[in-house]
Amino acid sequence: MKRRRKAGPKPKYPESFAKQVVRDIIINDLSFRDAAKHYNLASATMPYGWYKKYSAEIEQMITDPMEVPPEAAPNETEKDPTIKELRKALEMANLKITSLEIMIDIAEEELKVEIRKKSGTKQPRE
Repeated sequence: MKRRRKAGPKPKYPESFAKQVVRDIIINDLSFRDAAKHYNLASATMPYGWYKKYSAEIEQMITDPMEVPPEAAPNETEKDPTIKELRKALEMANLKITSLEIMIDIAEEELKVEIRKKSGTKQPRE
């Protein structure tokens, strides 16, 4: 008769890491098992759960990164030029982030080198 191992506590991953995994699943058309293997996760259930939780949000960002969600849409009464400048700066920053992520994806694909830092990587001591 086999004994079942007692499962320890589940490792906690940052939300940004989970969203990155989902983004890679969507963009690179990875299976949950492939994503788990690529990110050294214990099982494919983690990427599956993250996909269920974040896929709609990630797909929205991928298809239309500049669209502002309706609840965050500016009011017609906001006439302050500072707010307009800040919104424009935010829009440009989001565009820059999206373009840099796409550039990294292309570079990783063409050069076959992983550029993004993996979570848990230890920094060298000086």
